[in-house]
Amino acid sequence: MAGEWFRRNNREEAGQERIEDESIGAFRTEFGESDESLPLSMSDSGIRRRTQIVTDLRDRLAEATPSIIFENQSMLPDDQNVHYLLHFLKHGEPAWISDGSEHKMSRIISACYRCAREERSKGSWVMDYVRPILDLAINDLPLESWSVQAEPMRDRYRPQHSARGMFNSNLDLVVGVPKEPWGESYRLAGIDIRDRELSHIENVHTGKRLLGLGVKVKGLDGTGAETQAQLGVWMAGLMSWAHESYRHVCPDMPPPPVVGCTVVGPVWKFYIIYSVSCAVGRLTEVHIRGPIRELEGRVTNRQRMLELVITLNRVMQYIRWSYAPQMFNRLYFHV
Repeated sequence: MAGEWFRRNNREEAGQERIEDESIGAFRTEFGESDESLPLSMSDSGIRRRTQIVTDLRDRLAEATPSIIFENQSMLPDDQNVHYLLHFLKHGEPAWISDGSEHKMSRIISACYRCAREERSKGSWVMDYVRPILDLAINDLPLESWSVQAEPMRDRYRPQHSARGMFNSNLDLVVGVPKEPWGESYRLAGIDIRDRELSHIENVHTGKRLLGLGVKVKGLDGTGAETQAQLGVWMAGLMSWAHESYRHVCPDMPPPPVVGCTVVGPVWKFYIIYSVSCAVGRLTEVHIRGPIRELEGRVTNRQRMLELVITLNRVMQYIRWSYAPQMFNRLYFHV
């Protein structure tokens, strides 16, 4: 069924894809490994100034508590759990099929081009493009996507750094574990205990839910460096909460790695967030590995969208079968 759907649209896509790629390319801000978000029209002096700002920002975060370290994919991590997760994200057996989702996929593709063509604000990208893709990738797994745009981190988990006034560290969307059908796991983790913190978010709902994937979204005018920094600070807060939740039992055990995404315009980039160092019962380093080039995705046609959704579904599978069970097992010791 899915194959017929793709073949049925091959002819129209042959011409449409070229037009749509050019349409998005006219507006899209590209970014890659370092100072990728620089506009091509920027003067040499402007490029040097922006490069210095980005370098200064990363230097400040590297001196934060815990230290937030951005590393590219050429660096080999020491953590075997990171190796496993990276291999699974790239090569894991696809568990998502498109049968029955053709209409949803077409609507998302149309929304992507509409947002680009009309130069819509970030809010439109979040609700019309990014969140529907997350929900499609979740499929029938016991996970949910939630908006956290207005939900700050608890101060005790917020990384302490000198760049706090340079940008807003809130994220836009998360994929978390709903109370149903995880009721027994939440009960054992102490969800009904007054003031029990089950995430690093200051909110009556998401503060009592286990959070996995974090997503930071920007419109076409967004910059890659700032987006990565915002993701890094928020995910470092999540890792700090995770370690704090069980450190009295296993002070030297870092939290399991987790995945984060940045979406600038139509372009998705994936990162693995992990810790390698714990000292005196505290998390000392959080590493932001990426963007992982092989996982980059964008919705310019149905085939590329299928590839992106399969990658995201692997993230959801990891949260469901590995990350959430590990964290719940550790939370039980803190009740």
